[in-house]
Amino acid sequence: KDFWIGINEVQTDSFLHYLKLDKKKNNWPRKAPQDYDGWKRGELPMVRVTWEEAVDYCGWVGGRLPTEAEWEYAARAGASDEIYPLNSENSRDKANFSGVQGNDNYEGVAPVRKFDENKFHLFDMLGNVWEWVSDWYGQKYYSEHPEVDPKGPMTGKEHIVRGGSFESDWREHLRLSVRWPQNGENYKTGFRCVLEDSPDTRDRLAIPRD
Repeated sequence: KDFWIGINEVQTDSFLHYLKLDKKKNNWPRKAPQDYDGWKRGELPMVRVTWEEAVDYCGWVGGRLPTEAEWEYAARAGASDEIYPLNSENSRDKANFSGVQGNDNYEGVAPVRKFDENKFHLFDMLGNVWEWVSDWYGQKYYSEHPEVDPKGPMTGKEHIVRGGSFESDWREHLRLSVRWPQNGENYKTGFRCVLEDSPDTRDRLAIPRD
């Protein structure tokens, strides 16, 4: 089904704006790690967010986390047979992974939208920070899932992150199919949100109705 997904990962300034307006979030901000000053730089992706906190933020803006299937569809940007993003043998040069190479001049996390967009005009679907999706982790789920709009297992112990990060080995993680189970929060994981395609959403996004 049609959906709208964030052009980039949710930025720090957007998340802090949410915390400022939502007075119930009185346990924030957590102490940032000394090697990451993201809460001082609004253009960086927000990290150290649990799955539940990402769900809350997306709900606050009227959306939700993408399903794993939606995330991969967006990352593939209409292609079905690619291994690497952007249909290019030099994909490593166009994404923020461990080390410096090509356009990747960042030893750590990069501001959003510093690398090439894909054909859906989405940034950083691979690299920079891992991204939460809504699904529980199921190792064999996608060998026996529904063919249309799979939502993931009904229960589980861990949720899934996709896309790799600035500390990921590109040889292993610069692949459109890589999926990883995770609990809790860390400095390498962020998220982006999805909005259902509806007349209300199109009004909010100032998109003409069909």
